[in-house]
Amino acid sequence: MTKTTRSVMGIVVAVLVLPEPVYAEAWIIRPSLSAEGGYDDNVRLSATNEQEVYSMRVSGEAEFGRLTERTDVRALLGIDLIQYYDEDSVPDEDNEYAGLALQHRLSELSTLRVDGSYKRDTILRSVELFDPETPGAEPGGDIDIGLTDVEVRRQRVVLNPAWRRSLSELSNLGIAYRLADVTYDEEEGTDLIDYSRHMLSAAYGRDLSEVTTGSLTLRYGTFRPDQGSDVDTYELFGGVNYKYSQILEAGLDAGAFYWERDDQDDTGWIYAVYARRKGELTELYGRLERQLYSSGTGDLVETDQLLVRLQHRFSPRTSLLMSGRVYQTEGISDFRSDRDFISFEPGLSWSITRAWTFGARYRYRWIDRQQDPDDADSSAVFATFRYTRPTELD
Repeated sequence: MTKTTRSVMGIVVAVLVLPEPVYAEAWIIRPSLSAEGGYDDNVRLSATNEQEVYSMRVSGEAEFGRLTERTDVRALLGIDLIQYYDEDSVPDEDNEYAGLALQHRLSELSTLRVDGSYKRDTILRSVELFDPETPGAEPGGDIDIGLTDVEVRRQRVVLNPAWRRSLSELSNLGIAYRLADVTYDEEEGTDLIDYSRHMLSAAYGRDLSEVTTGSLTLRYGTFRPDQGSDVDTYELFGGVNYKYSQILEAGLDAGAFYWERDDQDDTGWIYAVYARRKGELTELYGRLERQLYSSGTGDLVETDQLLVRLQHRFSPRTSLLMSGRVYQTEGISDFRSDRDFISFEPGLSWSITRAWTFGARYRYRWIDRQQDPDDADSSAVFATFRYTRPTELD
């Protein structure tokens, strides 16, 4: 029995032996299991070494949640096992991930929130959680996708505690800290650099009306690569959020940044425009931004990005799922970070029963790396069967 086979059997057994999903006394447990077959005509997204493969992925996932009068905690645990066929040079993969979202009311005036995530994946097949309501989600996504066409294992840890206190009926003060620590397995010829980034912010918020809130945020950060000099960043930006209705809200954050490294420094603008609609039949999330992100090149990158995610239910059993992403990155001091990237992924989902779902999707990716003479693209198709143990609320 191979290691992959034993791992698959372990996932199946874990899903079957977990207790029945319940929603009693504010507890919820929802395990799921999926099997996905796929084909990719350029799995490495390489401009010089295109490799087409067939793949089989088995995934196990469990969502946990507890809601009390003072505490709301949600967690997500998951594992992917991927086996490739027809190409001996493409190694099999296993990806693990976990997410946490905890909110606790310390008193009538103050609240503590802790968000965190752990992801063990590869640069070519990143674990990405876009939905802001998913524990461990990354609203900006992973901007190191396709950084190299070599399969490199990566470990990412993010911890984000935040404290908020009401100053009056209309205003509040918040303090937050964010740690991101990323390490790579050594791989010849990639020159990827481990790093950590620490960010401390203070924000003042105020209700401008019954549906509008405003904020002003000051943030300091330090980027610490294992090789090279540290980068210190300072950001000041204001924001406004408007709730058009119970199902639609939108917001804008805009400001400026300053960074310094040794005898180098520079300034620039940052912004984020976002909107979210969550109706009975349609969920839509969009985000347009310019931000400073960390990269495995050991550099900070100025990133212009558009993210869109759509889910529409045609009938009680059939849904459309679609996501799109476009970004352009430019390193503040290293051209290896400079890339243009496009991803488009439409799909259909059909609920066979309360527990069983079948899905089919297509994925197109295109990348133009500054360090490569040519661009590269990839087309892939996937078919998935998913089992989710229903709760009493389904």
